[in-house]
Amino acid sequence: MAVEIVSEIVTATKALLAVLLPDFTPLRYEYDISKNNEKGLTKSFGFIPKSASFKDGSALSFTTMEHNFQLILTTDYFNKDCDDAQANAVQDLYAKAHGTLKELQKKSIALPTSGYTVLLISGIDFEDPEHFDDNSSTVLRVNFLITYRFRNN
Repeated sequence: MAVEIVSEIVTATKALLAVLLPDFTPLRYEYDISKNNEKGLTKSFGFIPKSASFKDGSALSFTTMEHNFQLILTTDYFNKDCDDAQANAVQDLYAKAHGTLKELQKKSIALPTSGYTVLLISGIDFEDPEHFDDNSSTVLRVNFLITYRFRNN
C-alpha cells in the first residue's frame, strides 16, 4: 500500500485548513487534546487520520481506499453568570466546521505525487462536543471519509 499518500493528504489538508481557518492555529497535541494548555485550545485546529479500508476491486493498476479522517476544532469561553458563552462557543465551532467542510468538498486536495488522487469527501459525522471545565474550552470533532486512489507500482 502506498502509505505516503496518507502523509500527503494530511499535509495538504492542513495547509488548506490554515487558509480556510485564518484565525485558528494548529493544535500542538492533536491525539491527546488534554495535553494542550489553556492557551493552546484558543481557536485551534487539528487533522488526523483514522481507520481505512480498501474498496472492492481495482481498475487499471490503481487501488482505491476509503479512509476516515478527523477535523478537530477547539475554542475557549468564559461563563460568568450562565452558560451562554459555552453555548455560543459550541454553535460557532459547528458553523466553522460546516463551512470548512463545504469548502473542502468544493476544492480538490492537491497532492504532489503523480498517481495519488483524492476522489471524494463524504460521510461527514459530527461528534458530541467535549468540554474541559478546568480551562473552559470546547472541542468539536468531525469525522469524514476521504476516498482516494493510488497507482500500484
